[in-house]
Amino acid sequence: MWRKALWALFFVVAVAIATTVTAILAVATNAATNVAGRWPLGLEHIRLHPFAWMAGSAGAAILAALLLYSVQSRLERDKPHPDPVKFGRLPRAKDVDRLGTFGIHPAIPLQRPGRNSLDPDLPVYVPRDFDPQLRQMLESMRRSGGFVLLVGDSAAGKSRSAFEAAKAVLGRWRVLVPASAEQLNTAVADDRIPAGTIIVLDEIQEYLHEPGGLTVSTIQSLLSGRREVIIIGTIWPGRLARLLGTEMPSEQWDAVNQSRRILSAAQRVAVTPFSAAEQERARDRAGLDPRLAEVIGTEEAITQSLACRSELLQRWQLAEDPAGAAAISAAIDARRCGHPATIPAELLAALIPHYLTATQLAALTGDWLASALAWASLAVRPRTGVAPLVPVGSRAAEVDGFQVNDMLVEQAARETGHPVPETSWWTLADQAAEDTCLSIAIAALQQSRRPVALRALGRAATAGRSPAMLLLSIVRYETGRKKEALRWVRRSIEAGNSDAMVVLGQFEAAAGRRDEATRWYEAAAEAGNGGGMNRLALRARDAGDLATFESWATRAVAAGHVDALNSLGVAKLDSGDEDEAMVFFRRGAEAGVATAMANLAGIEKKRGNDDEARALYRQAFENGIGDVAHDLAHLVDDDAETLRLVEFGAEQGDVGAMAHLGEMLAKQGRAEEGEKWLRRAVKRGHTGAMYGLAAGFEDRGDDAQAERWYRRALDAGFTEAGIPLTTLLRRRGDWPAVEELARRLAEDGDSSGMNSLGNVLMKRGEKAEAEQWYARAADAENEAAMLNLGRMRFWRGRFRDGWRLMRTGARIRADLIMKKSRKRG
Repeated sequence: MWRKALWALFFVVAVAIATTVTAILAVATNAATNVAGRWPLGLEHIRLHPFAWMAGSAGAAILAALLLYSVQSRLERDKPHPDPVKFGRLPRAKDVDRLGTFGIHPAIPLQRPGRNSLDPDLPVYVPRDFDPQLRQMLESMRRSGGFVLLVGDSAAGKSRSAFEAAKAVLGRWRVLVPASAEQLNTAVADDRIPAGTIIVLDEIQEYLHEPGGLTVSTIQSLLSGRREVIIIGTIWPGRLARLLGTEMPSEQWDAVNQSRRILSAAQRVAVTPFSAAEQERARDRAGLDPRLAEVIGTEEAITQSLACRSELLQRWQLAEDPAGAAAISAAIDARRCGHPATIPAELLAALIPHYLTATQLAALTGDWLASALAWASLAVRPRTGVAPLVPVGSRAAEVDGFQVNDMLVEQAARETGHPVPETSWWTLADQAAEDTCLSIAIAALQQSRRPVALRALGRAATAGRSPAMLLLSIVRYETGRKKEALRWVRRSIEAGNSDAMVVLGQFEAAAGRRDEATRWYEAAAEAGNGGGMNRLALRARDAGDLATFESWATRAVAAGHVDALNSLGVAKLDSGDEDEAMVFFRRGAEAGVATAMANLAGIEKKRGNDDEARALYRQAFENGIGDVAHDLAHLVDDDAETLRLVEFGAEQGDVGAMAHLGEMLAKQGRAEEGEKWLRRAVKRGHTGAMYGLAAGFEDRGDDAQAERWYRRALDAGFTEAGIPLTTLLRRRGDWPAVEELARRLAEDGDSSGMNSLGNVLMKRGEKAEAEQWYARAADAENEAAMLNLGRMRFWRGRFRDGWRLMRTGARIRADLIMKKSRKRG
């Protein structure tokens, strides 16, 4: 931008100088001509007005400046610039290298390339069911930007669909594929992302846990509405679930929190295997492309067949070369253990022996490693780039390492019989490059391999990697090694990590040193750390200083710590300002804060906006807030999904979900399972579960147990147990017990108990007292009491009053029946 401004200034100055000098020369020459009577040098035939001289010279100056600018720009473009963001040489979506830019898997080759108009790289596109949704999202994001995440299995068609949608909707937009998260963070911080840019983050998880990984502030800046930038990412469902559900040692381990918030900010598109409609469209297009015709009717998914999945699996699993197969397995497991995509040959050489038998190891001779890697890198079909391993390099004739086909990684992760050998974990922790140790450590922690994580973190921290120092300090603190934790967190602070200041503040707060903790939070805030600002905000809120709380929370949001939006919403809700709370919760939900989604859903449900509440609860649940599973279960219409959600909530320890699950299983005839969950809920103090147990025993004919549990529920304050208990006692003919129970309920203010007591008194002929209890219950809008009281008064000649009561009671009862019917439906 500054270079263009300088050139514009140069144009203006050059034209001004040229016109001024020419005007002076023209005036002087005309004056000389008038004196001498002729033009100098015999140029009388071009005598012109001075303004004509000025215009001509200005035009010449402009042409010269444009020529110079063109030459300079061409020289600038021809220089080898490693960062395309800096110089604006990004391709347009309609012109990009389709396979390399969007990460599309190479497909099976054309048998006779060049003899038709078919693309040799890409088969004819089969429109997907989700294409309208995806393209509508991109269209809506054209003005203010946005973030789309395609979620699907390897080779499910995520990247191809993204490419086709971008080409159709955003054809003239520029496309940027960042070489690393650090490059993107820096480009955004320096404001070097031009408007109208698509940022492609294929396999987005690769950008999250690397050193200098993608930050929330980067995403927030890109999505702030000030830029016309659209992010398109892809990820596997399993990886998304792990990143959203990961439980790390501390909430202040920012790499994990950042991942959650970044992924939660995206609008998701589910890319599933081909539906029946998509398969039909593929068959319709098979006559246009022999590659489609070849894969139609195969057992595999069409997209995976086009990407040679079966050939890849055959090469790996039915290997003719044991060392080559071991190289593939080693690369697969390195990726499963968190190693970045490119795996050096030296590391593979250290891993391969773990996948060979003693006999196979003894048989290795000569340059066995080169031979194994060459075999594993052979294309599985001629004229394709599809191979289990692909050599990659940053310079000509140099191989930095090998990348394994991600379909093989996904297959291995799905197979329960393919665990990563323990020796491979330790080899990676000991011999992988220090820059990769952080991601390996995070993968190890996610899989409960703390010793491996500590080894990897120790190497990275010793090599000066500040994020590794911070995570190492947190893990050590959680294991009770507090002195070592303090040493590493201080070293991380010395390396300039402001997140470490926040963590040290937490350590000090846990030790009861609040003033020291505040000092570190303030230091972090002074360094621009949103986490430190948020901690200061929470401190002020706990102290009742709401003005300071709002000030710090607002600054935290501006610094990219969007979780503070939820804190602001909660504060507004606590003060009774529900409308203002909704504003903050909605902003938080749009920024990917899952707790804000859940809180906003609760308000929408309270206001009767079930559709909005359902969507928000589902979004919060998908973003790792398992606590809302039971709330969502009450709003879904599908019985199978309701059961799944209730089961999830029960397994997560939601006592309400436990009771609900017990009742659902009992209704399905799974009495023993239902009783187990109800008893678990009872142990957690859920009175409704006591009622559920009683109802189950009554259904099975065990009236003694039913009465026992109804009474326990009633004694615990669950008054709804009074009616079925009264019915049970009446059925047994125990009228004194019925009256005692009914009077107890009535005197406690229960309208159903009042009505039951009225029934008992009527049976004994005590109509006056019965009418009094019916009247009290009717005043509490008990429909049964209204009907009873109405009948009494009607037959006593108070026709209008009796008819009014019976009509009101009938209407209330009808409404209750309709509500129950809708709930069942």
